[in-house]
Amino acid sequence: MSQSKIIQILYDVIEEHDTNKDSEYIEQFDEVIKWEKILGKYMEEDKKFKEILFNYNLEYGSLCSMISRQCFQDGFLCGARLALEICGFERAEKL
Repeated sequence: MSQSKIIQILYDVIEEHDTNKDSEYIEQFDEVIKWEKILGKYMEEDKKFKEILFNYNLEYGSLCSMISRQCFQDGFLCGARLALEICGFERAEKL
């Protein structure tokens, strides 16, 4: 199997993984929504609190997204390096 074929297969595996279909992810997301509704209900009149909660959720979501993307990129690069080593690729020495 060619190196490019192995790399393409690894890439396809990453593309096929969808965290939105992951049952643990769904359970955690449902729990977050539940608590947000409870907090929202008790702090309905407090606009400052709602703004803080919204900004927190926005930033937390961005952080989770970046972490997830970084983990997948690192995993892909490690898999690609392993595939290349299996195929006999050797790193050229730097000058």
